[in-house]
Amino acid sequence: MRNWAAVCGVCLVLTGCSTMVDGRAVPADTDGPKPVPKSAFTHALLDTGEISDIMGASAMTVKTTLDELHEEKDFPDTTCTAAWMPVEDSAYADSGWTSLRGQVLADDTDAPTDHYVIQALVGFKSHTEAQDFFEKTAKDWTSCGDQTFTNHHHSDNTDTRWDFGETTNEDSTLTVTQSQQNTPGWGCQRAMRVSNNVAIDVIACKMHADDEGTAIIDQIDARLPSV
Repeated sequence: MRNWAAVCGVCLVLTGCSTMVDGRAVPADTDGPKPVPKSAFTHALLDTGEISDIMGASAMTVKTTLDELHEEKDFPDTTCTAAWMPVEDSAYADSGWTSLRGQVLADDTDAPTDHYVIQALVGFKSHTEAQDFFEKTAKDWTSCGDQTFTNHHHSDNTDTRWDFGETTNEDSTLTVTQSQQNTPGWGCQRAMRVSNNVAIDVIACKMHADDEGTAIIDQIDARLPSV
């Protein structure tokens, strides 16, 4: 396999009360989309057939289900770990995230895989909190673009070198390409988008990877409730 969170009392009782006018409670502004609940996450994730079609694979399968953040110990730069892999602990620390659902998918074989995907949804209390996270992440990813990183694998004491391309932020989607040195053609598209109160966090790896990560995000985004 290739390497790889009195008056005050009245306002507390009146749900949504934000201020008082002439002694009357004024409801808080409830305009905007209703936050997507975690219960909608599983339906929004793509199934194995849909992932296989996007990746050009014959049969991919779910290898692992994700419900908590991952702590990467092999990647050398904690700031750039967010651009390296989805749902990294260092990326979401102090972000206010509240829920997570994801999957790791690869070819349905015990042989070295030619296709690898992580698709994950991370929920926040509000769109504002999710957007704040996205804007911070965009800055981090941008600082990591056009660099080469050496990933040391403690499990077998080997190194792999990865060239990161330029980070782009187009159509509210962050992307960066990752190309593994000494393995011609093998690479990944790392992608992220915020939809409502949810961060859609994806990586898609294969030979001659292109925009598969973005394609996965587009289909997931179309399934998330917009109101």
